[in-house]
Amino acid sequence: MDLVERYIYAVTKRLPEKQRGDIEKELRSIIEDMMEQYKETEPKDLIIQKVLLELGDPVLLADNYREAKRYLIGPQYFDKYMLVLKIVFGAVFLGISISTVIGSIFSEQHKIMEALAGYIGGLFSGLAQGFVWVTGIFAAAEYYGVKLMDDEAEKHSWCLSELPQIPEKKAVISKSESIISIMFSTIFAIIFWSASQLIAAYIPNGQGGLAIIPVFDISVIFGYRILILATFILSVLKEILKLIYGKWTLRLSILVTALSLASLALTVAILSNPNIWNDRFAADIMLHLNLNYDFASIWKMVTSKVAVLFVIAYTIEAISVVYKGIKYK
Repeated sequence: MDLVERYIYAVTKRLPEKQRGDIEKELRSIIEDMMEQYKETEPKDLIIQKVLLELGDPVLLADNYREAKRYLIGPQYFDKYMLVLKIVFGAVFLGISISTVIGSIFSEQHKIMEALAGYIGGLFSGLAQGFVWVTGIFAAAEYYGVKLMDDEAEKHSWCLSELPQIPEKKAVISKSESIISIMFSTIFAIIFWSASQLIAAYIPNGQGGLAIIPVFDISVIFGYRILILATFILSVLKEILKLIYGKWTLRLSILVTALSLASLALTVAILSNPNIWNDRFAADIMLHLNLNYDFASIWKMVTSKVAVLFVIAYTIEAISVVYKGIKYK
């Protein structure tokens, strides 16, 4: 019955989760009914093979089970596309909302209409850019026939040997982790892009207000906005690939590692410039907190080692990803 399980998995994995349970039951019933039509004298394995071949390519069968035909991106990727689009839209909305609210709270000029107009404009622009990037990635993959999954290439004929193996539970990639990663990447990218001054230390000034001490030199970090955007795109693309594959494979581990290395190179290029840090940060912290130790030396050591910490973190991630790819290939 292993072939039956693999066939049902090959069909249902391409369908929305809310449909999978019912269609799995229906497929089992259909297969059992079709098997009863054959003579009992025939070997059971041979009967199963005949039935599954009669049902045909699971890719086509899954397409027939879809509630509606959708060809903007392509039926095999449409659900993943919609999922990523919803995630990015939600993250853009959340990120712009947070940055606008915080910016309004600490702004010396409380112009409600101006803030509202800026919020609506920023939200529209962010959603439009998110739509363009996500749609562009999926549409380009569809248009140029990019092979995003091991078993999604066009086939001239189909046979039982092409049925995918049911993956181990540990090989399955958690969708929630990818979703959370995309959301946080989007939020941080928005903040870095449009409101990097909000990344700061907020210290009560004793007068009912807050002293805001930016971590970065705003004028310097502004010059790295393109690199920050590129890092964000690489990060989101990595998580999109995880959502598309759904399980660890050797190909996915290679792609993820390559994107991580590219992202690391951009991150190191930004952090290796000592001028990106606010040169008054340590002194202002010591002033407002009345520190009696040399915080400036500690801060200098921390900022000089940040790039090294990123290298270590990315290296550990790369080793883990390659290990999973080899183990579950």
